[in-house]
Amino acid sequence: MLLNYLKLAIRLLLRNPFFTFINVAGLSIGFTAFYVLWPYAQHELKSDLFLKDHEQIAKLSRTYTFEENGVVQSYKLGVHNSGIARQFLRDYPEVIGLTGIISQQFFETFRQGFDKDVFVSIEKENGTREVIREHNLAFADSNFFQFFSFPLQRGSAGEILNQPNTAVVSSHHAAKYFGDEDPVNKIIYFNDSIPVTIKGVFKDLPRNTHMKADVIISTAGINQLNLTGWETNWWGNYYIKVKAGTDFKTLEDKINADKERIYGRCPRCPVSSSTSVLIQPLKTLVFSNLLASAFNHKSKDLLIVLSILAIVIPILAWINYISLSIHMLQKRLSEMGVRKVVGAGRRHFVIQFVIEAFLINTLSFLISLTLTQLLKTPVEELLTFYSLPWSQLPPSTIWIVITLFVLGIAITSAYPILISTTKKSLLLAKNTWSHRNPSWISFIVATQYSAAIVLLIWIMCVYFQLDLVLSKPLGIEKDGVLVIDCPLQQKNDFASKLDYFINRGTSIPGISSLTVSKNVIGDWAGYGVPLQRNKNDIEFGLDVNGGVDQNFLKVYGIKLLYGRNFQEDKPSDQNAILISRAGAARLGFHSPEEALGARLILPWSGQDNVEVLGVYEDYEFRPFLLSYYQPKRGSFLSYKNYLIPDFYPSKISVRTDFPSHQASVAALEKLFKEVFPQEIFRWSFVDENVQKYYTTEKVARNQIGVFTLIAIGIACLGLLGLVSNKVVEKTKEIGIRKVLGADLPDIAQLLLSATVKQIIIAVVVSIPLAYYMAQQYLEKFSERIELQWWHFGLPVALLIIIMLITVGAVIWKAAKNNPVEALKYE
Repeated sequence: MLLNYLKLAIRLLLRNPFFTFINVAGLSIGFTAFYVLWPYAQHELKSDLFLKDHEQIAKLSRTYTFEENGVVQSYKLGVHNSGIARQFLRDYPEVIGLTGIISQQFFETFRQGFDKDVFVSIEKENGTREVIREHNLAFADSNFFQFFSFPLQRGSAGEILNQPNTAVVSSHHAAKYFGDEDPVNKIIYFNDSIPVTIKGVFKDLPRNTHMKADVIISTAGINQLNLTGWETNWWGNYYIKVKAGTDFKTLEDKINADKERIYGRCPRCPVSSSTSVLIQPLKTLVFSNLLASAFNHKSKDLLIVLSILAIVIPILAWINYISLSIHMLQKRLSEMGVRKVVGAGRRHFVIQFVIEAFLINTLSFLISLTLTQLLKTPVEELLTFYSLPWSQLPPSTIWIVITLFVLGIAITSAYPILISTTKKSLLLAKNTWSHRNPSWISFIVATQYSAAIVLLIWIMCVYFQLDLVLSKPLGIEKDGVLVIDCPLQQKNDFASKLDYFINRGTSIPGISSLTVSKNVIGDWAGYGVPLQRNKNDIEFGLDVNGGVDQNFLKVYGIKLLYGRNFQEDKPSDQNAILISRAGAARLGFHSPEEALGARLILPWSGQDNVEVLGVYEDYEFRPFLLSYYQPKRGSFLSYKNYLIPDFYPSKISVRTDFPSHQASVAALEKLFKEVFPQEIFRWSFVDENVQKYYTTEKVARNQIGVFTLIAIGIACLGLLGLVSNKVVEKTKEIGIRKVLGADLPDIAQLLLSATVKQIIIAVVVSIPLAYYMAQQYLEKFSERIELQWWHFGLPVALLIIIMLITVGAVIWKAAKNNPVEALKYE
């Protein structure tokens, strides 16, 4: 019996191949979107929740507030002082555990023995050393793997970091360093000078965690970490574990009520400044992007939007299916009536329509699984989505997939079952009952268009906003400037080799000038380096790109307002700086000219007679994101590394003839290999360095953009099916209208009148929601677009044009058909 129902269902599907294709294509795309989006978004939303006792763990951050020139400023900072963090463990019984990890971004020579520019060398059996540049190192307390339950492959959590000069490596890096050999007790060297023994291997950190580290070095034996309060100058990411049931906000308020005793006054902070603790629960940590935060940051809003899209897109496909099924029901009324006359009951119709829906949904389900596998690699590379193996999917996701499938069958078979079982057989058999589409079908179709409009408006606002911040002048001429990483192995002859490279580089066609610096625009520039007018004055932290040479202003097109630039190897310039307009104003100079020749104090390096040679126009150091942006902070430049020894050359900036730079880069690489034969030539445009801060926003734009197009595509598929079906239904009416003189606009009005009403309803409903979503997105930027009417009108017009293009051929064909043939149609 079931086989007969199945045969009938297949015949019906093959009888209408066009509508079958539309239904299967829409559902397949909808299911594929769900299988890509839902597991990924839910896995990311549960970041760090796999860790043992995660509900009892929080990170110590801080809020730093100070008053400057009568203006109160407040920043939320992601790092905390080690000594004060240890006081919490001692003073508050709610705190039962503490651990810390310092990422490579915050390494400094006077603390860790080397700064953030690190290379690892491994001795080979033939006596040579392989050199590898590293970007993802960390120092951690000895109890790190006891505090966090990241799984270990080799070693014991209580022992692997309890000795000085030891480290653990990820499984990937163990293979990278030593291949198939056992890495335990092997020695690696940091910057060719500091030996560290490998004591264990941890599994590569999962993607749904805020932490990132490939090599973790022990802090055991560092005496400074035994100090409390401001006595220690170690800063990092510190975590507390509290007693079960402790409320983090209550604990935060309790500590801040006593903050004067705990924090007192920072030794090198302004008198008017204050610090308070900010306790961030582990479950929310990955979704907060604080200043000076070095770990993974994810957008919770984006993940929620992706989760919503994972549900909305299949619903849009179901709307197409239901709408088409209802519109095509008129053709099946006689069939249903005859079957009722010959004895078919409710059960038979239920089985028939459920099997038809089962067939469509199963076929779509199987196609979507195939598409998911085929698109796995491109989706991960282009949209940064990753797919979880079925074996790793949580039971809740498996049940949702099953529910989605069953729900799809139930929803898409419900209405035909209702009509076939509630209408009398004679009315159906004679086709005398005039079937009209229910009013709710217009509502759900309008909802479909509303979703497409909201997504399209939102993605276009994102596009215009990113275009604003990426094209906004930064105070430099960044087009055509590329940056080369200096060699990390800077031996005794490095300075002479570097000078040779720069001198030879200027003779390469297409290259006008080269310069060196510690970092470049777009790099993390630290918290700033303090300057003072007098010893009793406030220390003002100014941004700095590190020790530069005399060509830095020229390469970056930075305007010198007053005074002079550095001069090559002039002895007096070794104890001098250039300062920005805002930097001079912060230091209390009434005009830039007043700063010229002034003698300043550089307290961190013990320099108390630093001359100001010139004042230059300010340029932006940080992106226009509120979590990073610090307006009018000011900056200064020192000459090479004379004033600040740690400001040794790390970057070589080159001004090229852009866009014809390919030959220049090839010549530079050849010269680099000639001068530094053991080093890898790494380069990028400085514009890319600036844009990396917006990577998350660009990825979000691309992700939402792709699935917006999918949603629009599904909506257009549905419209194509509806209009095509309406053309068939109204063939005779169209023929009569054409005989009476109707032309193309009249036919289009007949076929699209209902659609126009649905789009109008969709626009009215969607504009307020789209406005709210756009405003929420723009709030995260310090520089933002002003929403205009065309930000909403353009997407609506674009959607209408896409829809008209989709159905244009069908309407054109209907309008041009011979009316005589239409009148013969039965």
